[in-house]
Amino acid sequence: MTKATLCGQCRRRDVWRAALIIFLAISRAWYWRYVTPVFTVDVDADISKDTSKDAWMCIGWRQAKECNNFITSIINISVPILSDASCDTPIPKYAAGNCELETPNGTKVYAIHKSCQYNHHPKAKLLTCHMAYAFSRYREQARAYREEPQNNPKKRTGHAADQNQNYRGIVMSVHDDVLVSAYAVIQIIRHHNCTLPIELWSKPGELSNTKLLQELQKDKGIRHRHIQDYSITGFMSKPYSLYYSAFDQVMLLDADTIPIRDPTYLFDTPQFGNNGAIFFPDYWSPHNTVFHITKHSLLWELLGITFVDEFEMESGQLLVDKTKSKDALDMLMFLARTYHLWIGPLWLAWGDKDLFRFAWRMTNTNFHYIQQPPSTAGFTTNNVNVCGVTLLQHDPGGDPIFLHRNTVKLKDHSSLERVWTKQQTFVGENALEQYIIRPSPVQGRKIKCYHPTKWSSQWFQVKDLTGSDIEALEEALLIWAKNALRISEL
Repeated sequence: MTKATLCGQCRRRDVWRAALIIFLAISRAWYWRYVTPVFTVDVDADISKDTSKDAWMCIGWRQAKECNNFITSIINISVPILSDASCDTPIPKYAAGNCELETPNGTKVYAIHKSCQYNHHPKAKLLTCHMAYAFSRYREQARAYREEPQNNPKKRTGHAADQNQNYRGIVMSVHDDVLVSAYAVIQIIRHHNCTLPIELWSKPGELSNTKLLQELQKDKGIRHRHIQDYSITGFMSKPYSLYYSAFDQVMLLDADTIPIRDPTYLFDTPQFGNNGAIFFPDYWSPHNTVFHITKHSLLWELLGITFVDEFEMESGQLLVDKTKSKDALDMLMFLARTYHLWIGPLWLAWGDKDLFRFAWRMTNTNFHYIQQPPSTAGFTTNNVNVCGVTLLQHDPGGDPIFLHRNTVKLKDHSSLERVWTKQQTFVGENALEQYIIRPSPVQGRKIKCYHPTKWSSQWFQVKDLTGSDIEALEEALLIWAKNALRISEL
């Protein structure tokens, strides 16, 4: 055998060795990434072991054997971590089964039911069966909860309707980063001849832009109110401000949600009058979700409600008659106050947006859900025809009413740009199956645009906004935002 032949064999052997090493490295990384715990178990004191006399005793994790084929059919070996486990063992991401517990009278009960199809959010914290009893009690605690009013004014300060004498108004949660946008939006609202009073809610220290706030308060219909409850943080200021608003009938708006015309008429629609609430859908549904809210989510067991095949909710705008929604509002406050215990750490939902929908469903309280999915307003890029950076929401009759500019924020001079040049609207017949939106990055910018896939684009209709009322609305919005920045810099 020649030296060249031996060298060739050595090279082939080295290639096979390298390939084997790479394969083993990738397999090990995959195994640790998708099967074993990636995050440490962040056990809050409120959701760990319950040592009261009525607590159920934890026996352990019971693995659903039929789901082991996910691993064993590939490598043909038994995987111990996908088997029954102790109560202290973190439940692996792709494990399916449930926690077995025993009540004080000896009855076996099961909790934290993970199906074979359960899709664990990659950022979610892991559970142990020691948490199962507290997990099971959450829905009972929710149903028993009643919010204790804190400094809720008895004086009526809202806009009285002619007939029923309910008091109406707009509620907006604000802080420094959104105050310029809020100022511009409020000027647009008043330009539409909308006379509804407005409450601006913030926590102490969140508004240092006193010049702009003082300018807003020159409008006698605007009142600044403080959130004195220091347990309320982030998105949860919206449920709080809704609950403690002085109004009976509330239109809750984000500071970057712009009405296309005077939205007061929504209070007088039969959909609001008959149900006491109007909610608006988001881009996402159980068949197309970035938040993992599917029928297999642990969310439904946690909340104690049946899965409903419907769009997720977008809370940039909503209407609530508080006189018809007391139980739902108490439930909403419970979900907001306990978000940090389960829903947040397990990534079962994002922020406040779906808490409204959950609270109303948990209490069997009526609401009208807008059936037309949101359109998108945006601009053309090299990759997509309409790069959606704004949700365009519709009223109960299907007409456009709100533009939620939630991607390109009005914060500083660099953000004062026109982005509403085109509109894309769903015109299909089966929204849950045909309405598929995907996010993609915008080259050279730190934003994402939202657009249909190539398959779903056949059910969307594109409209040029040149010369439209929406184009004129954006021009006015930018002028008012520029004026807000000028006032802030004085």
